[in-house]
Amino acid sequence: MSGCENTIKFLPLLFASYCVWLPVTKILERCGVNKKCERVLRPINNVLFPLEKEKAYEQLSINLSSNLLGIGGASTPSGLKAMQNMASKKNKIMLVVINSLSIQLIPTTVVAMRYAKGSSIDIILPSLIATFITTAIGIALVKVLVKK
Repeated sequence: MSGCENTIKFLPLLFASYCVWLPVTKILERCGVNKKCERVLRPINNVLFPLEKEKAYEQLSINLSSNLLGIGGASTPSGLKAMQNMASKKNKIMLVVINSLSIQLIPTTVVAMRYAKGSSIDIILPSLIATFITTAIGIALVKVLVKK
């Protein structure tokens, strides 16, 4: 019962986090930041998701940048739009794998959860190491095991 009680207490904090980040991603998109992110992430996107439509690359950039900032929930709409614009089954699987592994530079949800419990936020470096190792393994497995 205490776990349920803690969850109910924590939900408003998590909800508030999403209420902040979802509109921020829309504002950034309208300001053209998505185009800048797309230019920066284009080399990575070309390697991970070869031969896709321009619209898919734009949405992939928003999705990946949201995930890198640790706001995976806010990246879901762009991930779904990217998936609709993608032609390759292998690229769709790659997107699902990368989103499932939740590659992130700043684990905002975990930091918020730990902060709510009064813990320190000394988990950033271990989180970075773990996310890069698991993402590298996931990408390698998709490249090797999934046929075009």
